[in-house]
Formats: sequence, C-alpha cells, structure tokens
Amino acid sequence: MLLKHSGFYLAAEAVPILLAIISISVYTRYLSTEEYALYSLVMTVVWLASALLVDWLRMSLVRFWNMKKYTKQVLIGSISSIVNLIMLVSLAIFSITLYIVNQYYTIPNEIMIAGFVLFFMQSLFNLNMKIKNSLLKAKEYAMINSFRAIISISIGIVLVILGFGPISIILALLLAYTVLILFTSKDIWKYYTAMSLDRKLMRSLFIYGLPVAMATTLQVFSNTVDRFLIVQLESLSAAGIYSVAGNLIGSSLSMLLSSLSVAAYPIVLKALEEGNKALLEEKLKQYASVFMGFALAAVAGLIMVSPNLLYLLVGKEFLQGSLEVFPWLAIAELFFATQAFYFAMAFQIKKNTVQLMWIMLVITIVNVVLNIILIPIYGILGAAIATMLSSLVGLLLTYYVGKRFYALPIPKMEMLKIMIASLVMILAISGLYDMRGWGWLLVQIVLGAIVYLSTILVFNVSNIRNDVKEFIQPKLSNFFNKKST
Repeated sequence: MLLKHSGFYLAAEAVPILLAIISISVYTRYLSTEEYALYSLVMTVVWLASALLVDWLRMSLVRFWNMKKYTKQVLIGSISSIVNLIMLVSLAIFSITLYIVNQYYTIPNEIMIAGFVLFFMQSLFNLNMKIKNSLLKAKEYAMINSFRAIISISIGIVLVILGFGPISIILALLLAYTVLILFTSKDIWKYYTAMSLDRKLMRSLFIYGLPVAMATTLQVFSNTVDRFLIVQLESLSAAGIYSVAGNLIGSSLSMLLSSLSVAAYPIVLKALEEGNKALLEEKLKQYASVFMGFALAAVAGLIMVSPNLLYLLVGKEFLQGSLEVFPWLAIAELFFATQAFYFAMAFQIKKNTVQLMWIMLVITIVNVVLNIILIPIYGILGAAIATMLSSLVGLLLTYYVGKRFYALPIPKMEMLKIMIASLVMILAISGLYDMRGWGWLLVQIVLGAIVYLSTILVFNVSNIRNDVKEFIQPKLSNFFNKKST
C-alpha cells in the first residue's frame, strides 16, 4: 500500500517539478542576478514566516487528526480560531518589519506587501492540502498540486518575459493560491461551526506544535541563512547565483523527497494510533526502504547529469557559480531530507518534539559559524560546503538522540542493495558525464533509470518484484480478457 500510495504523491509532483525547472530556466534568462536574488530572498522570508507561524499547526493537525477523542468539527473549529490569531500576530509583525526595512534598505514596498499577502494565502492553501493528506485523498491532492504549478508558473513565466520583474512571480503564485483555496475549501471547512472549538484541544495543539514550530523555523533558517550571509559577506549578485542551484534542487529533489514523506506520514500515524507495534515497524521499514531507494538514486543521478542539466537550463550569468555549488547542495539535501523526513519521526512518534528543537538550534549555530568562516575564503562554494557539513551534523545528531526515544528500524540489507544499485548506475552513465545537449540529457536519464531499476529488481529491494507483479498482472489479465471477447 505504501509504495502505491507514494506513487500518487510522486505523480502529484511530476508536473510541478517539470514546470518549476522550466521556470528557473526562463527566470535566469530574463532576470538579472540581483533581481533573481531579490525574488529568492522574499520567498525565503515567506518560507521562514510559514515555518514559524503556521507549519507547526499543520504538523499538529496531522498528529491529532486520527485521534478518536476529537470530532472533525471540534478539530476544524479549534484550528480556525488559531489561524485567526496567527494572522493578527503576523500582520503586527509585518507592519513593524516594513517600517524597519524602510529605514535601512531600499527594497520596494510593493514586493514586500505582495510577499506578506502570499504568506497569508499560502498558509491557508497548505492547511487545506494537509487536511486532504490526512484524509488520504491522494488523487485529489495530486490534481490540486498540479493545477497550482500550472497556474502559478505559466502566468509567472509570461509576466517575467513581458518584463514585469520579480514581483510578477509572486503575483502569479497569489492568483494560483486564491483560485485553489476557493476550490478546496468547500468540502474541508464544511466541518466548521463557530462554536465548535475546544480550548483544551487548542492548548494540546499548541503544546505539541510549539517545539515543532521552533524546530522547523530553525531548520528553515539553517537552510537559508547562507543566502543572507552571502549578501552581507559577498554581494546581492552572488546570492542570486547561489540561489539558482539551491532553488533547482528545491524544485526537484526536495519536492520529490517531501512528497514521499507526505505519503508515508499519515499511514505510519494510523498504524501508531491503532496500537499495532508490529504493523508500525513494518510500515516504518517499508518507508525507510522506499525513501532511501528514491533519495540516493535521485541525488546520485542529479550530480552525474548536473553539468549538462545546468548548461541547458541556466542563463550564462548564473552558470559557472551554479556548477560549483550544485553537487555540495545536492549531498546536503540528501542529509537534510533523511534527517527531517525519517529520523525526526522518532520524536514525533513519542510526542517529544522539544528535543528536536534543541538539535535544530545546534545545527543552526554550526551552519552560521561555518558560513562566517568559509564564505570570506571560498565565496559561494564555502556557503555550500558549510550547508553540507551542518546537514551531516544534523543527520547524526537526530539519529543518535532520537533512538533514545524510539529506535526507528534501519533495514541495513536493503540499504546496502540500494547503495550498490546507485553505484552501478553511476558507473553506467559516467562515460556520458561530459556530453552536452538535450539528446544526451535524455540518454543520461533513460540509461541511468533503466540500469538502476534493473539492479533494484535483480536485488528485489523491499520485495519490489511482488509489488510490480501485483501491479502488472491485473492489467495484463484485463487486456487479454478484452482481446478474447
């Protein structure tokens, strides 16, 4: 079930990933490095605000959704009251921030206001999508996510080409979120009634979510502080070049791996709430194998095709710097995703998210210190190395501290098979490393995928042969039955 369920979420990300990659190609050709940096920094601030003020509520929602103690009416009513409070607080914070920025910087007010409104609409949309996720509506989730990407990216591309600058990308996102909030809210907020809140539940959501909010904020800050430090220690233009590689990884690898987490988390929690420890262990092992099977292959594949990929996608101003930092950031994403999407589950399962907050504080301090040391020496390459090293520290800390609370299973034999399969793939496409052009990129991707999947099937990783057989056999039977009639 997990592999099939994950397939829906991976399909949901296919169109957004493709469109996001195309958008980066367009943006780096029609925006200057400074304009791209401005767009990237505004989006980073929106991401930070979401992590601090809203993401904890989404995590709490998933954690409490399957609890029979609360009705959906009470849960939705309590969440809506919290959302109203969050928006009032965020408006006050934004007003103060706008005043301070106007005193010291020359960032246009219109792009800051657009960023604030985007934060508000994105937060509502993400809450709606998290409820869809909790209801295990994978097909609907996939469709909505695809529409979001199609609307926002296609309109953003057109506006950038027409010369409206970085604010046009934010306005396109705003339009997409507004349309889809109207579309997704009807069947979700039918549970809402004005008096259906529960103050004890709100307190429980807050107690569970506050450490998550701090940990997530520190996590996001640790992953993005390098961009702000590059602006201070190098230049705005250097931050724009660095952001391209980071955004390309975020638009492909990060989206792919987070979709696996989104698919698995409700299934794992359902097994947990049922109190079936054997089933929980089985689901966790399946998830670990599926996650690492995709993660390791995706990172290895991206690094091997990155010279050709960046040559084809990125504008000339951005190319050389992106080539320098891309492999380091890809490896950093592997460490970060493994830590955040698997090993952090130990704290969430045991509802001990406070420890996770302290771990993220250590990671953030390590990252900031390394950036301050390495950026003046190596420039944006130093920032990429600092991100990779701090992500490794985070992975190790989360694993060793987390197993004191809940020892997550590590299917070692499956991991070994996945590593061998990834190495075989690397060797198979290494002879094409210096090839350039769309045709060669297609050959690199297809050859790598065929070799990797074939090796996985030979090794029968996580009993994948049986899954493939169960998927194909009914379809073949239906095909031959139709033919005979």
